[in-house]
Amino acid sequence: MDFGKECPKLLLRFRDDAETMSLGEFMARAGEFMAAFVPLHSDFQGLRLLGRNATNSPPLQPDLANLRPWLMTRAWAWRHRPSVPYTDLDPSGKPSLQSTRGNGFRLYVGNLRKPDEEVYLKFWAGSMGGYVSITLPRKDRPEFQQAGFGRELLALGIRHWPVSHASFGLSEWITLLRRGPGLNFDLSKGPIEVGWLSYLADSRLAEDLPPPFRAEAFGSGVVWISTPDPKASARKGGGRSSARRLSAR
Repeated sequence: MDFGKECPKLLLRFRDDAETMSLGEFMARAGEFMAAFVPLHSDFQGLRLLGRNATNSPPLQPDLANLRPWLMTRAWAWRHRPSVPYTDLDPSGKPSLQSTRGNGFRLYVGNLRKPDEEVYLKFWAGSMGGYVSITLPRKDRPEFQQAGFGRELLALGIRHWPVSHASFGLSEWITLLRRGPGLNFDLSKGPIEVGWLSYLADSRLAEDLPPPFRAEAFGSGVVWISTPDPKASARKGGGRSSARRLSAR
């Protein structure tokens, strides 16, 4: 059975200061990102706002008119009680546009297709940072496994979210980079995921990345490609480290 384990994936990790992101800011960032994301490819048409099941997952309207109302009621409505209360509740006791903390805020969007044809986006922001994860189809979509598209998607991500580091590649080759000698950027809170295409907001990496890797300026940070062919990287297994991941909270 084919579970689509080689689907291209982009993972964007946020800075720790994302914990101060309010519901209003999360809604604005998500709306602006989706408005730019959907026109990128025909496979991004027909997405749904994902609820608990297919019948509870309405189509995302072409003009995104139902995204804001969905987030206003669903972005914070987790099943379990938050360990830290939300701030700035409205008179009814629900989070307002100014609310922060609590369980944070989330959004799931997808096309509800089988794994190798799936488009699936997860957004989360709250205490200790946040992330955006985007899984793309692999079936008959070689453009999703090319550096040009990866860079375009990465640029879109860092334009709309407070990204500290990011990786793009086949899902079986998201590996770990330990803090090593000669690296003067701070990884003290744990290793980072490294993909076929990798990004760090700390541009000092350009001076310290060991050969044969070569970083180049990208946005406000730097980007580098691990191998010319992403499938070659996946076949090598990526040299998975035993170091812990930064959790996908």
